[in-house]
Amino acid sequence: MAVNVLITPVFDTFGVYRDVARRVNDVVPAGEKVWTVDLGMSQMAWYLRLPVGRVDDRRDEPPEAITTGSWVLMPAASVTEWEQRWSKTTTQVLRGGVESKRGRREDLVVLVRVTTDGREPRDVGGK
Repeated sequence: MAVNVLITPVFDTFGVYRDVARRVNDVVPAGEKVWTVDLGMSQMAWYLRLPVGRVDDRRDEPPEAITTGSWVLMPAASVTEWEQRWSKTTTQVLRGGVESKRGRREDLVVLVRVTTDGREPRDVGGK
């Protein structure tokens, strides 16, 4: 019991992810899908309310289901390239996490709502 009370809170490395996911759950209406983009197997996804969709790489073509009105959670650094590549515009709804010296991609994420959707990808270099 003492370990759970005294030691575990000191090593709670998932607390930031849990807190951001709870904030996302508070914003996104129940039953609406949240898409995670470029987050891989982030611990944050375990705390998101279902349904959750996943796109592993921002350069991969988003599924047809990501259209105007969709909720997308991604690293803050990925938003601009994702918008340009896939001809989408978004509105930032919330920003969460911490900027870490470890350089973890999911340490600073944004929840955006797709406001316009052009289905043709634009060439912005890279993949």
